Amino acid sequence: MTTSDPSLCKQSISIVYADNDIVLIDKPAFLLSIDSKSAAKGTGAPNVLDLARERYPDARLVHRLDFDTSGLMLLARTPSAQRHINQQFQQRRIRKEYEATVLGHLCHRFGRIELPIARDWPNRPRQKIDFAHGKEAITDYAVLDCSHGQPKPAAISRLRLFPITGRSHQLRIHLRCLGHPILGCDLYGTETAYELSERLLLHAARLRFIHPGSGMPVCFDSSVPF
Repeated sequence: MTTSDPSLCKQSISIVYADNDIVLIDKPAFLLSIDSKSAAKGTGAPNVLDLARERYPDARLVHRLDFDTSGLMLLARTPSAQRHINQQFQQRRIRKEYEATVLGHLCHRFGRIELPIARDWPNRPRQKIDFAHGKEAITDYAVLDCSHGQPKPAAISRLRLFPITGRSHQLRIHLRCLGHPILGCDLYGTETAYELSERLLLHAARLRFIHPGSGMPVCFDSSVPF
């Protein structure tokens, strides 16, 4: 199971962009988005929000990335910007794109996964597919490349992922259910997929949204580190 061990993170956050309304962070893998649990215990684990506030004390959280996931994270700097961005998330106006490396070769180069997700309470923090009680979860994908992993000659594919909804662990559990778990995934991957990478090969590569100050559409990209 994923352990939020701050010693695993050897990098600091990178500021991609900042103005009076927003801050764009490039988060490394193995860094918490916020330290709610550890802060309550007084352990002070490193996290994106605290590191951002060292430079921008007014930074406010609007969404999170999993501990294992790297890539773009958006922070607001004013209450009005926070409300504006939260509304965009609620209305599904923010477009997120991820890249992932998964086990196996997919049959179709493009596709959509529609499987409802609910919390798996006895096995937290895991989620599960639940057609009776789960919330709507939709992921579109496109195959970028197919190859074979090294040193083990396993078939792998590089995907571009477009989550329409934003459920916890959505991309990981959807791809597992498709039969192509993300490499390095300890929660939903097979033993083979987990052993093929020392980290979860999932990266938030692009973020499109309406700037809360200017009202204009903006787009930011982050280079995939794997």
